[in-house]
Amino acid sequence: MRRLLWTVICLLALSTRGAIAQPKVEFEVASIKPAAPDARGTFIRPGPGGGITLTNMTLEDMMVVAWRVQPFQISGGPPWLNSARYDVTAEPGAKPQPNQNTFMLQSLLQDRFQLAFHRETKELPI
Repeated sequence: MRRLLWTVICLLALSTRGAIAQPKVEFEVASIKPAAPDARGTFIRPGPGGGITLTNMTLEDMMVVAWRVQPFQISGGPPWLNSARYDVTAEPGAKPQPNQNTFMLQSLLQDRFQLAFHRETKELPI
């Protein structure tokens, strides 16, 4: 069973490597604001024309959405990574292809939060 876990992590790391080689696509207009302190719930809504609205999400939550990983696959980062909450509204200049929204969100997070990351494979307990 331990070997199966290792294989799954390797395949996930290899399958997401293609995201790095993709041409950079960006939202034309984007707004990132701190969420209201009393906000409840987390929401992801598609916007008109291919945009996206994220409500009351932590940076870790946004990374999970953008890179299609699980929270346990993210390590390191500042202490506020999973405590500070944000509202994000982003609109593209033209309607993007269906699979481009995640790449656009990746670009937005890298630019606005100065994200630097690397991929590695770890053996985890079952």
